[in-house]
Amino acid sequence: MNDENDFGGLDDLWLSRAEAARYVGVAGESAIRAAEAKGLGGMADGHGQVWHRPATLDAWPWRGRQPTPAQKTRVLRDAAKAREREARASARAEEHEVERELADADAQQARLWAEWDAEDALRAKVKRKADEMKAAFTLAHLDERTAGAALGFKSYEARSKLRDLVRCGLLRPIESPPQPNVTFTINGLREAAGPGSLCWGGPFFLREDVLALRRSAVDVARESPARAPEPVLKGTAATSADDIVTALLRMLFQMRRNQ
Repeated sequence: MNDENDFGGLDDLWLSRAEAARYVGVAGESAIRAAEAKGLGGMADGHGQVWHRPATLDAWPWRGRQPTPAQKTRVLRDAAKAREREARASARAEEHEVERELADADAQQARLWAEWDAEDALRAKVKRKADEMKAAFTLAHLDERTAGAALGFKSYEARSKLRDLVRCGLLRPIESPPQPNVTFTINGLREAAGPGSLCWGGPFFLREDVLALRRSAVDVARESPARAPEPVLKGTAATSADDIVTALLRMLFQMRRNQ
């Protein structure tokens, strides 16, 4: 049916095939279909159902005795009530569809908010983990500049001296672990090792290894001066710990190179 049917008058109704059959007094829908095949005009809706106007039905040359006007009016009134029920049912169906669409939209929005909250929570968790890892790594390791200063090297010679210590086997360089990161996968957001380093400024050295080397050098100089290099023997009492370490390490470099 279409919007022009406002049920304002009985003559404006659209009748189904069954209602049309009662209106013209034929056996059933098959008689209406037969008339349609011969040219009876009607209107098919989107569901394939054909509807007829009373005036069109009245103009068709039906065989047999026609119902009385009162009978036809009764059929039209019943049809009008049916159209009203159908209109109310259609309105309710549309309301339910709108409510369903709104509910779906709300659910979709809720899912999006939940995904965003989960992403924020995951990123915050990974950041806390990265901060804790960085604090732990920084506590246990020294960067090149700090390790050189701890061993008494001048800033301009720290890198080369530390490399000498590495070659001598007295220190072991350690690279920073990768930075934890959040990445997109086929299964959603996941924590993964990022391409960047957790700490910059490497190579790094174990703080304990650096301090142990420093303590060993100082112990050699102060407790066994005979084993110390000449600069240390001349002024152990007046020489700072950093200078002692530097002199002893230079001696160790030379000993390792002579082996």
